[in-house]
Amino acid sequence: MTDKPSAMDSESTDSRAELARPKASEDPYAYTLFTSQALGLQRTVEEVKEAERELRQDIKSVENRLDRVEQEMNREM
Repeated sequence: MTDKPSAMDSESTDSRAELARPKASEDPYAYTLFTSQALGLQRTVEEVKEAERELRQDIKSVENRLDRVEQEMNREM
C-alpha cells in the first residue's frame, strides 16, 4: 500500500495552513514574513515551470536532430 495523501489529508492541510496564516492586523511582521515566503515559493514554482518548458524544447530539438540523422543514414544505405 502506498502512502499517498488522501483528499481528506489535503483538506486538513489546507485548513491548517489557513489557521497558520497570520493576520496583518494581529502581527504585521509575521504577516509580511509569511507573505514573502509564499511569494518566494510562487516564484520558485514559476522557475520550475519555465525550466520544464525549456527542457521540453531541448527534447524536441534533440528528437528533430535524431530524425534528421536517421534520414541521412537511410539515404546513405
